[in-house]
Amino acid sequence: MSRPIALSFLSRQHGRRAQHDRCRRTVAVLLALLSAVLPLPVGASGWGRVDWGMTSNDIAAIYGARGQRLGAPIVFGDSYSDIVLRNQPFSGYPFLVYFQMDNASGRLAHVLLERRKQYATRSVFDRVVETLRYDLGPESGRCGGAADRGKPTTIDLLWKRNEETVVLSFLDFASEILDYSNDPARRILIRYSPAGRGPETCKRL
Repeated sequence: MSRPIALSFLSRQHGRRAQHDRCRRTVAVLLALLSAVLPLPVGASGWGRVDWGMTSNDIAAIYGARGQRLGAPIVFGDSYSDIVLRNQPFSGYPFLVYFQMDNASGRLAHVLLERRKQYATRSVFDRVVETLRYDLGPESGRCGGAADRGKPTTIDLLWKRNEETVVLSFLDFASEILDYSNDPARRILIRYSPAGRGPETCKRL
């Protein structure tokens, strides 16, 4: 191979390697950005970055400044929450996340995502349904539905899996209060529970 041809060949090879390195760096940057803005996935052993059974201090250490400590815990029936996340993306909308700790053990028993009042619309609920069906497949059970004027609309969808249970609820202003919520105003609620801690069937029949 003559010297000019060899130099041209080496130059092309170097250019390809440089282009490949730039592509790899670009992909790495894009993945990092996506991980920062997309909803946190639900894992087999917990939710997002946390595992079932963690303490509030464990969760606070993981989320740092994003994990807001509450001055007084909020009681949710079988659990309480003393640390929350604000503006957690899900289906393209910000939700408030309550880490619900078991009343007896003080360890993570459920994760509740909430969107309330005028921000809890039927169109947002339908988007959440699409996301959960994409992530978890068809729901295991459904009950309730849109009500006639003057009556409450309550819709519950249940996903029952080997490692977890997910319940999605839509409540209008007149709906009854759930045993893991604390306000009758309109709500979209997504509650994740480990196996054995969530409902076996849809309760609103």
